[in-house]
Amino acid sequence: MKNPSPSSSRRRILRSATALVGGVALAVAVPLAASAHVRVSPDQAAAGSYSTLTFKVPTESATATTTSVTVDLPKDTPFSSLSTEPVPGWTAKVTTEKLDTPVKTDDATITDAPVEVTWTADDGVGLESGEFQRFTVSVGPVPDTGSIMLPAHQG
Repeated sequence: MKNPSPSSSRRRILRSATALVGGVALAVAVPLAASAHVRVSPDQAAAGSYSTLTFKVPTESATATTTSVTVDLPKDTPFSSLSTEPVPGWTAKVTTEKLDTPVKTDDATITDAPVEVTWTADDGVGLESGEFQRFTVSVGPVPDTGSIMLPAHQG
């Protein structure tokens, strides 16, 4: 067994986001197996810290426009705090839910937590083929779980 290095105390947020492409316009013209490559940076954050995460979302389809982006957040090891950075032409909505099982932290017991964040393009705005946009959130504290998957969905 290797001795822990300073970097081993950092927890992996995401090596690569799972991306699913959806939407009515795509269902007719483009197979839903189109490859979308949503990335998050940084890909690591220290357990217990607050971190700023940026999701880089491209539109790779020649026939589709991205008009919404949703990121699913963990429910079993939730973030107690999430705030969004404004993106001109987009509206962010954070969905919170009552947790099935409250989560105890050093500071409190969390009974409600953010479970999803969705950015929706204003009318006439969206990501055309070959364009990308960055969507940024501040989250925390980062749970001490080893890794966290943050599936992203484009519409």
